[in-house]
Amino acid sequence: IEIFCHKSFAYIQCLCKIYEQIHKKDLGINLSQYYDTDFGKTLLCICQFAVDPIKFYCGILREGIESKNIYKVMRLIVTRCEIDLKLVLQEYGCTYNHDLIIDISSNFSFKYKEVTYALLMLLELK
Repeated sequence: IEIFCHKSFAYIQCLCKIYEQIHKKDLGINLSQYYDTDFGKTLLCICQFAVDPIKFYCGILREGIESKNIYKVMRLIVTRCEIDLKLVLQEYGCTYNHDLIIDISSNFSFKYKEVTYALLMLLELK
């Protein structure tokens, strides 16, 4: 656990990838099963982010959409809009075979019309 506190991002990224190559298992999943608490969930998030940040963000978006949590979706889109949102948008389509715009519109536009419109503007598609 000290590794997650004292080592660099690149070190953790390399550790996760090598662990998966050697053991054919995901380090984050193994740790989250061993520590069945919020601490385990935190370690899982760190590992998932270290291995593939864009895919990690896609997973968060998918969780937010499936659970109809507009705030989770909104936080992610707003915080990533000037950094790598286009990459997240592309990866979302490839990973889930769904269009993020359609998923957001169909899940939130009825109840959160103005928020949905603003999110679509941030996605530069409206």
